Amino acid sequence: MGHHDVPGRLEALRGVRACAGALSYTNGAVASSTGRVYVWGGGAWEGGLGNSQGEGVSEVSWAGVPPCYTCRDVSLGHRHGFLVFEKGVFRGA
Repeated sequence: MGHHDVPGRLEALRGVRACAGALSYTNGAVASSTGRVYVWGGGAWEGGLGNSQGEGVSEVSWAGVPPCYTCRDVSLGHRHGFLVFEKGVFRGA
């Protein structure tokens, strides 16, 4: 990755079919069509999403969400993010 002023492809997400995405300052997030969520960036401030170095893509894991819910949307803001879940959609691999 690195610091760029033009859009580019995230090779780690090649083949992921996105259904929603969000950008905020130095963070990015994508909800996939299978309900998985990936984040990157965030190294520009303490507490950002993604890993502490701001490099690479990480998959978000969550606890306490019943398996009958699937993540369908993401929203990012300064130092926070939201995942929007939908009930009744199969969460695939």
